[in-house]
Amino acid sequence: MPYYYISDYWYHMGEIGYGDNFASRYFIEPQSTVTYLRIDIKNVDGSNYSGPGFTWDSIRVFVIPANIFRNAQIDKLDFNNHNEVTNYFKKM
Repeated sequence: MPYYYISDYWYHMGEIGYGDNFASRYFIEPQSTVTYLRIDIKNVDGSNYSGPGFTWDSIRVFVIPANIFRNAQIDKLDFNNHNEVTNYFKKM
């Protein structure tokens, strides 16, 4: 579950971005000995990003085992809310 930090807020990747100026997408690419997380920035319509440059202050990735992810879903965790996700997994 990747998130990025910009302008004092955490945003979930894979959605329309800050200011509705871009869309972030992420792809999990498993290989035989390693797994890659690829992050793309696109225009909101899905075409290659053509807007002005910007910098995210931080990126945070939660690696969540499937059984724990399922429990979080049962507990109705809002994965779009970075603070809620952080607090939920601090308990573990």
